Amino acid sequence: DVVEKVKHRSHNMWVPLIVLVGMTVFSMWWTGGGPEGASFGDAIGNADAALSLFWGVMVAVIVTLGMNLGQRLGGLTRNMDAFTGGLRMMLFACTILVLAWSIKAACDAVGTAPYLVGVLEGMPVVWLPVGIFVV
Repeated sequence: DVVEKVKHRSHNMWVPLIVLVGMTVFSMWWTGGGPEGASFGDAIGNADAALSLFWGVMVAVIVTLGMNLGQRLGGLTRNMDAFTGGLRMMLFACTILVLAWSIKAACDAVGTAPYLVGVLEGMPVVWLPVGIFVV
């Protein structure tokens, strides 16, 4: 469903993106120890990335919702339907990420990397992809 006769405004795209990036970086600084006096680099390195991304997304969604409602770009129901539709589209990507992290954890647990290094040591670089696939 598209709202008819809507004037296209570029700030409807870039404001939420700037809020997303800004809030995520701020949250990474905050969760990484920035308020306790850690340097910016140390704070980002020690940050809780998942929590920071969550807060960045939530604030960006709230800002986007506020902008849409303020400009009368559909009602609350239409905007929430768009939000839940976006969540449904992201489900497949999130499933792939969870499965990839599970495979990584399993490979780490059984020592796949050291095993492959030992087996494929001395193999020409050109043949490494084939060797990894076969082993």
